[in-house]
Amino acid sequence: VDAGLFVEPSGGTFRLTSKGFEMLDSVEGGGAATNQAFVAMWFSPAMEEAYALGIEPAIRDSGFTPFRVDKKETINKIDDEIVAEIRRTRFLVADFTCGTFKHQGHLRAEARGGVYFEAGLAMGLNMPVIWTARRDCIDLVHFDTRQFAHIVWDSPEDLRTGLINRIGATIR
Repeated sequence: VDAGLFVEPSGGTFRLTSKGFEMLDSVEGGGAATNQAFVAMWFSPAMEEAYALGIEPAIRDSGFTPFRVDKKETINKIDDEIVAEIRRTRFLVADFTCGTFKHQGHLRAEARGGVYFEAGLAMGLNMPVIWTARRDCIDLVHFDTRQFAHIVWDSPEDLRTGLINRIGATIR
């Protein structure tokens, strides 16, 4: 039975067979064949309502299971856990909402570097990334990511509706 992997008789050399390549191609968009959705976001009390009423129910209503690394019990290095969980996820929701402050009369962002890292890793793995940001933060998103179609939200309900629509339209 062709399981998609060929092992050389001498051992040690592995090759994908045509069935193996078909299995890789069957997962559209590059994410893993799983129902997990990795959530990259600002872990602040200010964002709990957005997660509890927006992100989490939208992902669940769409037939997937949300995953937040801050909810995982582990003794491993957090970066290793992040990389491992992104590799085993179907798609990533990256919310770029951040804290803000005034500096010399201009509004500045307390950018969420981890969210940028996690979205970039997912993109490097050819995984679908769904970009979101609260309306008051969208103009503060780094210019390198502004060309992506962010779901811009005002309330957790807006976020939930936007995510359900985007997941339904882009994730199979």
